[in-house]
Amino acid sequence: MKHLLIHFARMLTAAVLCGLAWEAQAQLLTSPEGFRIVVNEASKQGLRRVNFMPDYRFKDGYVRFTVPSNVFWHNDKNAIVTLNATQANGRTLPAWLRFNPKTGEFYGSPERRPEVVFITISVKDNLSEMKLSDSFVVAVER
Repeated sequence: MKHLLIHFARMLTAAVLCGLAWEAQAQLLTSPEGFRIVVNEASKQGLRRVNFMPDYRFKDGYVRFTVPSNVFWHNDKNAIVTLNATQANGRTLPAWLRFNPKTGEFYGSPERRPEVVFITISVKDNLSEMKLSDSFVVAVER
C-alpha cells in the first residue's frame, strides 16, 4: 500500500508540474493586439519563420482552419504581429474564402468544386517592420 501511495504522489506531482509548464508555455505568446505567435526569448532575431504552413485538403466543401501559432516566432512578447493573406499571384483571396487577420482563421465554401487556391500568408511586426511570408495550398474536393 505504501508503494502505491508513493507512486500516486509522484504521478500527481508530475501532473502538476506538467500543468504548470503547459500554462507557462501557453502564456508565451506575442501581444493580443495582433495575431499571437510563439515567443522564444532566447532568439536573437526578432521575427522569424521556424515552420512551414501545412497544405489543407477538405472533402465536404466547407473550409475552416487557423494559421498555426508556431509557424512564426518572435523574441519579444510585446510585439504586435500583423497577418495578411493573398493568393500566391498577389491577387486578393477568392470571394468565397474569408480571412480574419486578427485570429488567423480562414473559412468559407466555394460555389464550384473542385477548387484549389494557392495562398501566401505574410507576417510583420511593429518593432522591426520585418516582413516574412510562406505559401500553401487549400484544396476543396467534390
